[in-house]
Amino acid sequence: MDLGLSGKVAVVTGGSEGIGRGAAQSLGREGVSVVVCARREDVLQQAAAEVAEATGAQIVPVAADVMRVGDVERVIQTAVDRFGRLDILVNNAGTSAAGAFEHARIYPVQFTAQGQPVPGGSAISFVSQLSAQDFGASAARILPSGVITPP
Repeated sequence: MDLGLSGKVAVVTGGSEGIGRGAAQSLGREGVSVVVCARREDVLQQAAAEVAEATGAQIVPVAADVMRVGDVERVIQTAVDRFGRLDILVNNAGTSAAGAFEHARIYPVQFTAQGQPVPGGSAISFVSQLSAQDFGASAARILPSGVITPP
C-alpha cells in the first residue's frame, strides 16, 4: 500500500521490539527514513539492521531512555542532523508494571499556556513537545490526555 510517505523522516521510540519495531518496519516499507530508539543497545542494533535489510530503508539506531531529557534531545537531533528534518513522530516507548487494572490511578498530563509540559508530566509528552517546538511545524505533535500508573 502506498501511503504517500516516501522521502519522509520518522522517529520511533521503543523501536527495538513489538509495536515499535513493527511501526519502524512499516514506515521503512513506505520509503521513510527512520531513527529508532530504545534503551537496550544490543537489541536495538540488531533490530535496526534486520529492519533495514528487510525494507531497504535507512534505519538509524540511537540507544536512549526517553525518561532522560538529554537522551530525548539527542534522538531528535540525530534525525535532524542526519536527514535535515523530522516529519513523523511515533511515541511508542513505555514500561509495564504488574497489578490489577482496577487498582490503577489515572493522572492527567498538564501543559502550560505555552504548550510546555508541567513538571511531573510524562516523558513521551516531552518528546512530542520538543520535536514540534524545536524542529518546525512539520513535526507531528501528539499530546496524550493522561497517563495510567500503578498504585
